[in-house]
Amino acid sequence: MLRPLGVVIAGPLGDYLEFTFYPANADILSPLVGTGPGRGYAFLFFIVGVAYTILWILNYNNKNLKKLSIQVKEIVTD
Repeated sequence: MLRPLGVVIAGPLGDYLEFTFYPANADILSPLVGTGPGRGYAFLFFIVGVAYTILWILNYNNKNLKKLSIQVKEIVTD
């Protein structure tokens, strides 16, 4: 549902990261995403990947989600 919003925001956010945020932090970010064109977008993809990994770890450790399949089976069979 939010995918169109992401498409609209990606361009300006990538440009902001590439032209404003990246030059101020180039010494730290260059080993991660390089120095060529599109580095702001590469940094954006890196941030999203880290966020997805953190979200996956949090969901993996959630006890309610682990028991969800058992609960669904119990509801369906009753």
